[in-house]
Amino acid sequence: MTKRLQPAEFLDVRRLRLVEVVAPGLSPDHQAARDRVWDEAVEKNPALFDGPVVACVGAEWDGPHGLVLRWTSVTYRHYALRWVPGGTDETL
Repeated sequence: MTKRLQPAEFLDVRRLRLVEVVAPGLSPDHQAARDRVWDEAVEKNPALFDGPVVACVGAEWDGPHGLVLRWTSVTYRHYALRWVPGGTDETL
């Protein structure tokens, strides 16, 4: 069975401003849950590397053709929050 792709939206951006921001904080419970999920994943696949990545924090229009993209530096471990209930509510 072929998975149906969603249509892509192309934005008419002529100016892009990148703004680095501090990563949103995590509660101690979410930090512990994230680390637990990451540790389990590494146990299953020791080749996983907790290296640096860039995450988009937000985007907003700046005039008719300008876009401001707010970004922060996190590590791959951060994306383990996708498997933590409520983990993506307070973060990227």
